[in-house]
Amino acid sequence: MDCGGCERGIVQAPAPERSIETAIPTGGMVVTVIVDKHAWHKPLCRRARNMAPQGLPIDRSTLTRGQPNLA
Repeated sequence: MDCGGCERGIVQAPAPERSIETAIPTGGMVVTVIVDKHAWHKPLCRRARNMAPQGLPIDRSTLTRGQPNLA
């Protein structure tokens, strides 16, 4: 919806680029997983278990697959 005063209507900024082109996660989520694993030594199985109650049921193998490309 717009007020009708503008000829262009509503303009939306382009979305930021994704770290992994074909993936849905944002850069922030990817960084959080990598920092938890490497800086805090949190196993990916624990990270996956902690994400499930937040509405993000992600399998550990999914978290593992992106690691070599980003580390």
